Amino acid sequence: MRFLVIGATGTVGRAAAAELARLCGRGDAIVLAARDREHAEELAAALAPGSPAELSATTVRLPAAPDEPALGGTDAVLCCAGPAVRLAEDLARGCIERGIAYADAGGSRRLLDALDGPARERAVPVLLGAGVQPGLLGAMIRWAGQEGSRRITVHCGGRQRLTRAGAEEYLASLSDDLGWPRGRWVDGSIIAGDDPGRAVLPSMYGPGASRHLHLDEECADAARELALTELTAYTVIGDPVTASALRAVIAGETDLGEAIAAASPAEPVFAIHVVGEQGALEFSCTDSYAASGRIAARTVRRIGDEEPGARWASTSPACEDWREGLGIRSAPAVAEPRRTGPAVTARTAERDNRPRAIVVGGGFGAHYARALARKDSPARLVGVAGRGGARSRALSEELAVPLLPGADAAEAELAVVAVSSDMIGGPGTDIARGLLERGIRVVQEHPVDGRIVAELTRTARENGSVYLPTGFYEHLDSSREFVRVCTRLRADGRLIHVEARTSVQLLERCLLVLAEAIGAAPTAAPSVAAASGPERILVSGLWGPTPVDLMVHNRWDPEDPDNHCQPDLHAVVTTLDGELRWDHVHGPLHWLPRMHLNSGRLHDPDSPMCSALGPDEPIRAREILGRLWPAAIHRAVNRLVQAPAGRPLVDQRTLQTLAWWARLRSAMPIPTPIASVDPEPLEVGRPCS
Repeated sequence: MRFLVIGATGTVGRAAAAELARLCGRGDAIVLAARDREHAEELAAALAPGSPAELSATTVRLPAAPDEPALGGTDAVLCCAGPAVRLAEDLARGCIERGIAYADAGGSRRLLDALDGPARERAVPVLLGAGVQPGLLGAMIRWAGQEGSRRITVHCGGRQRLTRAGAEEYLASLSDDLGWPRGRWVDGSIIAGDDPGRAVLPSMYGPGASRHLHLDEECADAARELALTELTAYTVIGDPVTASALRAVIAGETDLGEAIAAASPAEPVFAIHVVGEQGALEFSCTDSYAASGRIAARTVRRIGDEEPGARWASTSPACEDWREGLGIRSAPAVAEPRRTGPAVTARTAERDNRPRAIVVGGGFGAHYARALARKDSPARLVGVAGRGGARSRALSEELAVPLLPGADAAEAELAVVAVSSDMIGGPGTDIARGLLERGIRVVQEHPVDGRIVAELTRTARENGSVYLPTGFYEHLDSSREFVRVCTRLRADGRLIHVEARTSVQLLERCLLVLAEAIGAAPTAAPSVAAASGPERILVSGLWGPTPVDLMVHNRWDPEDPDNHCQPDLHAVVTTLDGELRWDHVHGPLHWLPRMHLNSGRLHDPDSPMCSALGPDEPIRAREILGRLWPAAIHRAVNRLVQAPAGRPLVDQRTLQTLAWWARLRSAMPIPTPIASVDPEPLEVGRPCS
């Protein structure tokens, strides 16, 4: 066979080239492709003496065009260039079109779904995820499941030098497009939640290691195929310096180049630990990039025996070579210790054992206070804290709770901080920090700078508390339904574009909801342009693989900033089959299918052209404050109540989104000042939602 190794002079590619040269025999040819032909020629010359195969070198530019000359005469391509989410699709499609088998060290479910049909049609095998993750991790889960384990816990990661491609792959994995941050597989479905805390971090990762829940797509597919009862997967970062460097990139405090330079662990280690009821499987090495290269080479070496179509490499018969070639170890099962429940729990009984809560701030905080004063609240309101102004005094009298001076928490276990943060000149950040240092759980209203969110999350962890910044709208029933439907559309590979409208007052709230729905945060610098209408800004860019256009109404009354938030949040999600429309943040979703003609006949003549997903009754303004907002507040506070002490509730995607929002704010012009006026009613027909 004639093999073409693309990215051969990179860290993964060098190891793959060396392994492939060792495995191939007489009559085989290996072509090493790189941007720099001289480096590729040097590598070919170094490997040639120890290999019976013919080695040569060429150049290739990525992304590759379908008529890329380097592909000529090739039987199989192995791509070791990354990140795969950016480079693989065009190259793989070019290979499929020319009947060339394709293997890639990286990959995603979206790529598999996009490539499977064309690969089957042209009778071409395509294997993605031929590395350590995805790849070996998925294979080890499958081996554990095939041996009878149904509840599996995995740890994957360690202390490794950072490469640009590796760091970009890791940052991409923090978005739902490549998996589910804080996700777990439980009883046939993916749930998002807190770390169950049962599994002990294996000692092989050494001191100073940290971990976070992350269920990637390959693991979820394995859990589904094996009918696992539970799969809990952790990504491990064994070096605190590397962890800090990556957090700085996510928060927008440094660029990727500086982070890579700072992260160089003295004693590198990489390990995968998979444990189930029937035993444990272990793999460790000092260089994960070299291990990925060896796996990729062993995969492409046998790709000629594969059936047509696109699939995970971990489902291929070739992965049996991995087990033997990489020395996977077996160990007896060890029972996982069970954790005690959270320090604070929400309970309903004759005696009121709900955690005691205060609200700091009598402005927007009044909505929190009224919601927490209800009998169905997950916490019990015991006071309103503030400066003693008229609003705070009136609120304490209305709810029959004490007016506390300053931020006096009295005996509270939980606090809502609903006063301006330091980024807009208020004391909210200092108040939240002081409460957290006393071990009090805190909900803080946005807007809050992403760096402050990261800092207060650390403060909460260090003091055995919990911190939850909230944009509030993400907890509304309507927002949860929007996220749920968009998640389903993404899982089906149907989401192709999002356009949204919001106001400058609600901008970061809108961004947080969109990031969760799309499953990815924007990472590139914001593209900002003046729209044709007055006081409107068009913001465009990619959120993961999804193009997003956002229209921001950039105006406000400085004396009355909570009014004129128009639009609040309007979104149109475009798919191949139709549009999902969300007219306003409190309203239902509507599905508008695409009308389609086959040979002049309607594809589905009985299909309704607009369907409401959820109740379509008119929503009165009083219902927003009286029903919808209290339910959202209860959801947010209950999440804080239920969280184990010291457990972070802020995921990396949120930090990425907030960092991007900070960059967007600096790129936008100052909002146009307007004078607040009362709206005039307009009778145009029956009320609608």
